[in-house]
Amino acid sequence: MKASVTCPKCLNRRILHVDSIADKTQIAKGAVLSVRAKVPFTVIGRWKNEGEFECVICAACGYTEWYAKNPDAITVDDETVTVLPVPRSEPYR
Repeated sequence: MKASVTCPKCLNRRILHVDSIADKTQIAKGAVLSVRAKVPFTVIGRWKNEGEFECVICAACGYTEWYAKNPDAITVDDETVTVLPVPRSEPYR
């Protein structure tokens, strides 16, 4: 929907873009929703927020797609953030 500017559910072409989504659960002002990955013990705080979210919303039906900004910068810690294995493809018989 972000690239096509067309809602896949209702085909509406009025799409809203939200660049930054506030995290209302955080006390700090200006906190935004992001991926929270563990980092090595040498880093103070041990948690690092990466991959802030943005979304696009269909103005007609409300269908919403979420995207992480800079997904390549997200730390894979194999605990909080993992990479899903690609299923083996078997030949069709």
